[in-house]
Amino acid sequence: MGGGSRDPGEPASSASSAPTALWIRWLPALAAFAIFAQVCLLGLRPALAESRRLRDAEARMDARYTAAVDEQQALDRTLRAQEDPIYLERERKYLRVPGSDLRR
Repeated sequence: MGGGSRDPGEPASSASSAPTALWIRWLPALAAFAIFAQVCLLGLRPALAESRRLRDAEARMDARYTAAVDEQQALDRTLRAQEDPIYLERERKYLRVPGSDLRR
């Protein structure tokens, strides 16, 4: 007889092949569960920890950036003032006359 045909009178499967057939039927589900467990335990936790670390680092970087922008704006104002001839003349007068004030 051929490999794939069986007699109607033969038993459906032997006792030793039944657990193997059950295991093979559940193999895709077990593989999916194993991958899910690996992602949860080995991939998700470190990823969430890294996400928290990066969120904290982003907050610190935003604060540093804001401070740098404020400092740059102050330096730009100082540079513009020092290039302004009227401001320079008032500063020279202020430095020559004791007790004088730039604000009038």
